[in-house]
Amino acid sequence: MILIKGDLQCPYQCLYCYQSPTRRHSRLPRLDLEAVERAVRKLYSTNKQPIVVHGGEPLLYPVETLEQLFKLSYELTGKCSIQTSGFLLRDVHLELFKKYKVSVGLSIDGPWPVNRLRGSGDLENRKRQTEHVLQYLEEMVAERIPVSVISVAHSGNLVGEGRELFKQWMLSLDRLGVTGRFNPVGTDDSSIAPSLEVFKEGYLDILRFQLEKGVRLWSPYRDMLNSLLGSGNVVCVFRECDPYCTPSATTVFGDGSVGVCVRLYGGRVYLRDTRQLDVRSRVLRQTDCAGCEYWEHCKGGCCGLAVDWDWRNKDRYCEVYKAIFKVFSRMLRSLGLQETRREVKPREAKSTPGVDHTDGVEHLDGAWRHLDSNLVSGHSDGIEHLDGGWRHLDSSA
Repeated sequence: MILIKGDLQCPYQCLYCYQSPTRRHSRLPRLDLEAVERAVRKLYSTNKQPIVVHGGEPLLYPVETLEQLFKLSYELTGKCSIQTSGFLLRDVHLELFKKYKVSVGLSIDGPWPVNRLRGSGDLENRKRQTEHVLQYLEEMVAERIPVSVISVAHSGNLVGEGRELFKQWMLSLDRLGVTGRFNPVGTDDSSIAPSLEVFKEGYLDILRFQLEKGVRLWSPYRDMLNSLLGSGNVVCVFRECDPYCTPSATTVFGDGSVGVCVRLYGGRVYLRDTRQLDVRSRVLRQTDCAGCEYWEHCKGGCCGLAVDWDWRNKDRYCEVYKAIFKVFSRMLRSLGLQETRREVKPREAKSTPGVDHTDGVEHLDGAWRHLDSNLVSGHSDGIEHLDGGWRHLDSSA
């Protein structure tokens, strides 16, 4: 996806927000529409990915600015998307959504009081904000505006009565034709993030509920099943994401600069490498994920949720994902269906004999797979190369 994050500002204080450190520590440019448009057009010309108006809170933009961003996406792709808390939704936004065929993603963790970690002010104010979002969700369904939800899994909706309320809410959304994604929270705060055992039990219980009630599978469940069936329709978490280029989440900032996924690196913004890399994948195949039966379907999970917040490690929720993959694997065997290895196109090109290739992408020279330097001579960039018959890493000094 191409994520337009023209401004990361947000007036709310969601207690687990992954962008809060970035807002505290980074001086981010405000929206320059012309610069953003140039960057988006250039990116789309090469990768043809969906465009999402993101934030921060994108509904802070004036309506006229939102319309320009939607118009850009509609011109390029014939549709638009936005991800928002929904706290600032007004009728004028619904008119824009209908005009530009906008698909709306609402960030909400469930009905009240399950959603109490989101919003601002005291609990009464947060309750009003939650009810406002749920009211507009129903209005968008009535207006036939495509809407889905992203919920963050935490102590409020994985434990006890909160989980039961969340499951019944899922069922009510399914009856409205609304589905969603259930993302594990990214924090070490034990009051918000329960133990891995609680996560595993909660995710498996919610999966059983969806199957028993016939609820259309939410992500990541449907992505895991898709992967086992050989489908490429898989969420970014399971797409061999690399921390230097995050190909599934390319960020365009307010000044038109292009960065990696903002979930990474905690408090800092990093620009995206122009090359498609698989550095993390190479590391994990030799370390945390060596010999894992689900490697082809998981790829080590999310860089931004890695153990110890170090992208060289696997996703901290690995054991949760393994348990879900195991359920689906057994289900497929019971149905007489065979798991399929997901086809991944290699990031490589055959070298032309006698021609210097210095484009910084992966090549095959005979039986050797390697990365060439993107320097014409004197490569000392710390990247793997082939010199003669030797595969080696150059010093970055």
